[in-house]
Amino acid sequence: GMHNRPTLAIGKVLGNDTPAVVSTSINLVTVIYDAMEQWNASIAYDKRGYIGSLWGARVGDYDPRIEGEEMLVINETVFDFSIADLVTRATDIGTWKLSTIYGQEVGMDSAVGEFDPNHEGPEIVITTEMGPTYQITAPEEETEDQWPRTTIWDDFDNAGWVVKIADVYPDHPGNEIIYGTRYNNKILISYPTDTEQHQVDEIFQGRTIESPMWDIAVGNIIPETPSDEIVGVDNG
Repeated sequence: GMHNRPTLAIGKVLGNDTPAVVSTSINLVTVIYDAMEQWNASIAYDKRGYIGSLWGARVGDYDPRIEGEEMLVINETVFDFSIADLVTRATDIGTWKLSTIYGQEVGMDSAVGEFDPNHEGPEIVITTEMGPTYQITAPEEETEDQWPRTTIWDDFDNAGWVVKIADVYPDHPGNEIIYGTRYNNKILISYPTDTEQHQVDEIFQGRTIESPMWDIAVGNIIPETPSDEIVGVDNG
């Protein structure tokens, strides 16, 4: 069935150094920002009246060619298909530009960061409800086509629900991808190997087996450790 995932993010999506709040509700993404000591709200993505649902808006440096940060909004349409639209500021603060960089199985979540040592600059990961998880990279030149993507791994039972990129393995160079799964309440970690296939490690199984790992957060919450830690929340 159709659902919506409300999300909140903070990032420099206005094209300047002013952080803004990016709020997703039912079929609407709103950018809320401080302008002349009063809060303004600008609708950046509007799917009201359409059949479908939003799986949230994430914020980050999705397109390294654009200064500042961008929003990536995953919109589920019909027949288990979704598109991911990159939303960037247009000529002025109140207007927004959309470009579709992905159209495939329903993406549950996205993240951006550097986890592939064979590719220069940031990579995007989109994890889907059908099992495939994709690595997507910005093209070198402007294009109307979807962005290049490769399959990181494909496992329906361990299909993702949320995904982050961070350095959680102190003995492995660079960042890893951290997943909370949709169907079996696990936390998984993957990273590329010499064969370019991702090594996937299961690091946690929640007590409630048949449910999502609803959300995960990653950060260095234990200062004595050299790497980040993972916090997950589930039905348990």
